[in-house]
Amino acid sequence: MAPPRLPPGALREFKRYLYRLYLSAGTPSLDRIAETAALDDSLPGAPSRDTVGRLLTGAKLPGLHDAESVTAVLARLMDRDPAETVVRIRELWIEAKERPGRPRTAEAWGAARLGVHHAVDVDGAGFDRLTPYIERTHDETVRERLRCARGGEAVLAVLVGQSSTGKTRSAFEAVRIELPDWPVLFPSGPRELLDWVAGDAVDAGSVIWLNETQRYLTGPAGEDVAESWPASSAGRPHSPSSAACGPSTRAVSRPRAATTTSTPVPCCAPTTPRSSSRTTSAAAWAGPGRRPRTTRGCGRRWRRPVNRRGSSSS
Repeated sequence: MAPPRLPPGALREFKRYLYRLYLSAGTPSLDRIAETAALDDSLPGAPSRDTVGRLLTGAKLPGLHDAESVTAVLARLMDRDPAETVVRIRELWIEAKERPGRPRTAEAWGAARLGVHHAVDVDGAGFDRLTPYIERTHDETVRERLRCARGGEAVLAVLVGQSSTGKTRSAFEAVRIELPDWPVLFPSGPRELLDWVAGDAVDAGSVIWLNETQRYLTGPAGEDVAESWPASSAGRPHSPSSAACGPSTRAVSRPRAATTTSTPVPCCAPTTPRSSSRTTSAAAWAGPGRRPRTTRGCGRRWRRPVNRRGSSSS
């Protein structure tokens, strides 16, 4: 029995706290927990065996009375006063109720929420429907990288290209096709990403979506993000992996390896060269009329496929 895979958030913290209590209590059987709760008239609930199982391993928020009853039973099995743990589980339950969180796949997020631009028609009017995607050579390169992640390797894949060359759409389609059931985590900024890493909140088998990658690796928090980057665990042959994807509007340096990290993270991050002294070299990678540069191959060296610009939306 294992806790559910959930994205960072209040529901995850609620479930992790309850599961830690279960482990500390010696992993009692579900029958024992249910029977003990049913015999204690002082408890607010009497959850069945199946309800206890869903409470510990399910991805949904349970009823408060059931959660309090199971918490009290586990605390007593640990020879602890249940009052403190019941108060804590109630606080976590209320927070999860007020700020519900569910793991969302790339399909559930939708292309627009992840930064894919709307296409426009010849008259310049908005066009809401996502246009059919025309695959290009670099798409297979990106997807090959993500297949490495599913195979257990930590992967960092970066797409570099000028604005509107299709970087975000390429990354979205790659994740949607190669990792359709993986939860996609979309941090609001570098500080939130740092909090996730510090709190060991990124599970294996997750995608971190970094739209406009340079926002996470530049500025006051950029160095901290680079040092904490979970992809620094890449290369552990038997480590579980996660993935991170997102476009950027400037060229960014590859994050340097951190000394310690708990979860290797494969990353697919489109990026556009900035207008500066680096623009010349960036344009050589993916200037106007050329496709984004991508990484290639599980455990292989970097490669730069450069072809003519495609017509799909970015």
